[in-house]
Amino acid sequence: MDPNNGKVARAQIGGTSFQLPSRIGFGVLDYRTIRRTSPVYQKWEPVVTAGYVAKEGDPVYEIWIEGGSCHVEEFFDGKRIAVTEGKTIEETFIKKFQEIEKNPRFLRIMEKVSKGRNMSFIHPDGNLARSVTFPLGIIFLLRLAVCGRDRIYDLGEALISLGSHFIHEVVCGGEILVANSKEVLHCFADFVEIYVKLCEFEEAVNQIFDMGLVEPGKPPEFGLHVLDPVTATRGAFTVCCRKEGPINLAYAHWLNRPGDINVIKAEEFLMESLNRERKKLNEQVIYSN
Repeated sequence: MDPNNGKVARAQIGGTSFQLPSRIGFGVLDYRTIRRTSPVYQKWEPVVTAGYVAKEGDPVYEIWIEGGSCHVEEFFDGKRIAVTEGKTIEETFIKKFQEIEKNPRFLRIMEKVSKGRNMSFIHPDGNLARSVTFPLGIIFLLRLAVCGRDRIYDLGEALISLGSHFIHEVVCGGEILVANSKEVLHCFADFVEIYVKLCEFEEAVNQIFDMGLVEPGKPPEFGLHVLDPVTATRGAFTVCCRKEGPINLAYAHWLNRPGDINVIKAEEFLMESLNRERKKLNEQVIYSN
């Protein structure tokens, strides 16, 4: 772990101040790589270079900063995979993070942590870029449904251990809603929402499953849901669709919090989404014929 979590290393050359966060995205600042070039002639811009590494020590980013520009190279599996430039280090990494869904390192992590697990990535418009932040990259919200009125107490020790590493919030008294063509089924649930940084994502997901916090053998609505803060904000309501044999179903988490929609409106949204999905499937069948 980085003992300087979020702190900034400062250097000053020729009256120009450079600020390097101890963590950026997937990388931790390697202080041994910081180099400062003092200008010999007044027209030269002072330069600072630095490297960021993964927890295994592999290079992730190399940064060059001059007075009015920043150049960043990203590495993965020992190869340079991207070059990004901007006026400042913040602007440059914001550009980089906006491409996160195409990033090979992120794609590998998602594939690795989700393989064989009841885990869903919930981004209705496919746009993680709206949740980009510097220097952390993206804050993910991992939502865990805890079913049964006493199970939240049974998980107490595990959640205390989880809370020592990752900030989380318990939302008591919500429901998992599942709609078929005839009715909406209700299942009482509490929800645990865990906030993790981009660099903590893999570790947090592994810990949740290693602790057995996700009950095996359940359908997707009972699994771990990965959201961004915009998707998970109060008042937002995301509906997902799935098939159970020949039957189309729509499901959602209803969190009973101030600012969220009421359960009647939630049921209406579920049925509307299910009808749209069935209509789309019917159109596809007609078109294929």
